[in-house]
Amino acid sequence: MDIMKCFLFTIFIFGTIATNKVKIAYELVSNIKTWTRTLNTAARKGDIESVKLALNSFCKEQNEKLIEFLMKGNDENVTALHLAALKGNEEIVKLLLKAFDIGNDEKKDKLMEYVMKGDASKITSLHFAAHKKHSGVVKLLLNAFGEDKDKLIDFVMKENKSAETVLHLVSKKGNEEIASLLLNVFSTDETKEKLIEYLMKEDEYKHTPLQLASHNGHANIVKLLLNVFTEDKKK
Repeated sequence: MDIMKCFLFTIFIFGTIATNKVKIAYELVSNIKTWTRTLNTAARKGDIESVKLALNSFCKEQNEKLIEFLMKGNDENVTALHLAALKGNEEIVKLLLKAFDIGNDEKKDKLMEYVMKGDASKITSLHFAAHKKHSGVVKLLLNAFGEDKDKLIDFVMKENKSAETVLHLVSKKGNEEIASLLLNVFSTDETKEKLIEYLMKEDEYKHTPLQLASHNGHANIVKLLLNVFTEDKKK
């Protein structure tokens, strides 16, 4: 099915949507910058219907093109997933992740690549969600990796330009639920060394998560992090 047929299909499906949104649909399928800008704006505003319109402007046969467009960020490498995570919009996050749900390994790899993308400052969707204490979005992003523990650990350990992991941000904010979610990624004996490495990571000012939690008076986070070392000593 060619681009014009896809466009007509979109008009049929979304015929009840306001005229200005239908007009956008034609631009979506012809210009990647316009499409990215439209999708990003919808994600930032929490406009679920416009996100659906953008995603459905591609037919099933054009899924690879849709994924190519999704992977493109704006001039600052910010994707719609970054913005949806920042705003804590779980419904939009689900829609974006579902676009990769095709059932083959290649698409799974692309999904993980998408979730792991950083913007121009190397800030990932997980950084954004955790910084704003959106635990529901954090769970969605972590669950996107399925059984691939190695990739999941790589994701959790990613640093932004300030050498901050997500755990640094959570330790400053004092969110115990998200801190627990992050630590639970390292739940097996085989990942204990990685867990200790994670806890010992320093940001650009040489601060560890434990130091940040202590400095900001988050006793619950301090206790949580210290328990990791206690449990490790027992073994």
